[in-house]
Amino acid sequence: MVSFLLFSIVPTVILIFLAIKFMNASLDESTQVKLGYYLVFFSIGCIITFSSLWLGSTIAREFAVPLELLASATNSVAMGDYTVSLDRILSDDEIGKLAQGFKSMMLELKNSRQQLENMVDEIKSKAIELQANLEYNAILLKNTLASVIAINEANQITSCNTMGEKLLGFREKDILGTSARDAFSASFWDETMIPLMENFKSSQISRVSSTFSGIFKNQEVHFILTIHALTFPSQHLVLFVQNVTDLVKTQRLAAWQDVAKRLAHEIKNPLTPIKLSTQRLDKIYGNQVKSTEIFQECTLSILHAVTSIEGLIDEFSQFARMPPAFMVAGNLLEPIFISIVGFKNNPQGVPLSFFVFNLDKDIREKDPDRKDTPFLHSRFDKDQIVRLMNNLVANAIAVSQDTPIEVHALYSEKEGFLKIQVKDWGPGISREIKQKIFEPYFSTKRLGTGLGLVIARQIAADHQGSITLENNTPKGSIFEVYLPLC
Repeated sequence: MVSFLLFSIVPTVILIFLAIKFMNASLDESTQVKLGYYLVFFSIGCIITFSSLWLGSTIAREFAVPLELLASATNSVAMGDYTVSLDRILSDDEIGKLAQGFKSMMLELKNSRQQLENMVDEIKSKAIELQANLEYNAILLKNTLASVIAINEANQITSCNTMGEKLLGFREKDILGTSARDAFSASFWDETMIPLMENFKSSQISRVSSTFSGIFKNQEVHFILTIHALTFPSQHLVLFVQNVTDLVKTQRLAAWQDVAKRLAHEIKNPLTPIKLSTQRLDKIYGNQVKSTEIFQECTLSILHAVTSIEGLIDEFSQFARMPPAFMVAGNLLEPIFISIVGFKNNPQGVPLSFFVFNLDKDIREKDPDRKDTPFLHSRFDKDQIVRLMNNLVANAIAVSQDTPIEVHALYSEKEGFLKIQVKDWGPGISREIKQKIFEPYFSTKRLGTGLGLVIARQIAADHQGSITLENNTPKGSIFEVYLPLC
């Protein structure tokens, strides 16, 4: 208002005053009257003009300032700033209502954004937890001893773990989407899995188990089979296959050891008096009977039979109470060399050759001198390794049919292992016999006890190693012993 008076009324009054003074000085009366009217009208026009300008400016500010504040607030909200204030807009007109509505909208957006951020944080937390669970399950599946195989409603494999790959003999990427019947084997699937799955579907339960003992992929195995149903996706199954073959063999071995212990005890008790009584009869009555030769022959036969049975009992006893391995650091090739030397001039006259292969340097030596054999550092029981080698070489000589025998010692100090191969070119071993060759009391020899290879396998296991049987080319067998170096 003050500015209006200064810039409109005051200049007009001054102008009128000067005009009247000028008229009184030089003009006649009529001219002065006319000019006075003109000046008055001009002044009124100026006043009206300035008033209009002032009024328009005021009205413009009343509309423009709130709209500018709203535009600025809109930009701030668009940039994510919900702290902008509209308290300067105090009017109750439409713009004031618009400002109040904008405040309400901004508050709701702020609350919604806060809720959204809370939801995002919760989702991130759940995602981290889910990722941790996925990693845990992946590690668990990878390291579990059971084969875990997922199968869809079309009996196609959708996933399997590492043990499942070993069981089926395929990589996971190669069998995904293939028929489970083809991956396992038609006979195993039709005779074992289909009845189990039908029982599972008819029982309306989420889990069913069964056992399998028989031939799977040309090997005698013992499985525990468990089927679980998945809730999502429906009609999908998870098959757990626990290979308990080694456990069953261990239990069977323990049972046979108990039998051997009892058998050795029961047989050994009457043997001593039989032997002593026979020796006494021979000493007292050997020269008094009519047919001394027949008497002595009978007593010698009895004593020989008793000696044979005592040897059998000793082997039973050794099997029943296998002593723990006494590990001593040394050269792992030394007990092998000792065993080879003992069979060089065998009574059967079977040629025996010894080869040492350095896999790191691709060097082969035939029948090296003992002092020239490389030093392979390891911890082992010398007597047990000699016994293991004696058993394998003796078996090879027995089946060689006068063909040569070869013993190969292949070692790699970089990879830390020694592989011993005892090769013969005899008649070989059938697949049926191969599956039972390491079972207690199974033997193809007429007078064999069936314990030698069982003891050899136990010795290899005590040394953290293994023993396997393979076919030789063009015929014969290869017993392969794997022992670690340290």
